[in-house]
Amino acid sequence: MRPPLAVAGHTDDVLDMVAGTLTEAERERAGRFTRKRDRLDFVAAHLLVRHCAAELLGTRACMLTVVQRCEGCGQAHGRPWLAEAPEVSISLAHTSGYVCAVAGFGRVGVDAEHATNGPATRGWWSSR
Repeated sequence: MRPPLAVAGHTDDVLDMVAGTLTEAERERAGRFTRKRDRLDFVAAHLLVRHCAAELLGTRACMLTVVQRCEGCGQAHGRPWLAEAPEVSISLAHTSGYVCAVAGFGRVGVDAEHATNGPATRGWWSSR
């Protein structure tokens, strides 16, 4: 079994690197973002997660459909999965011009948070 594949980068770089189309539900969700930058982050993350999964599976990203459907309300949000490969776990995140995604067998997850400018304090990670 292959190890998970995670990729992260700035939204503009990701959009230059990966191509593809979104599902109707993804396009509708992207269209609800009021700020263009947030919409581009969403699009880049959803294309990037397809790219990760395609690399993992040895296929093309355009052959994969990302589905998000909340078990509680049935709306198009919640933990994403691949219609064509439900055995592959995927996760994506986006924030302020930065996106990340991961695909793997077994449970995987990523998160992105906006960090303020300036150096991180050494004590933050050394105490964990």
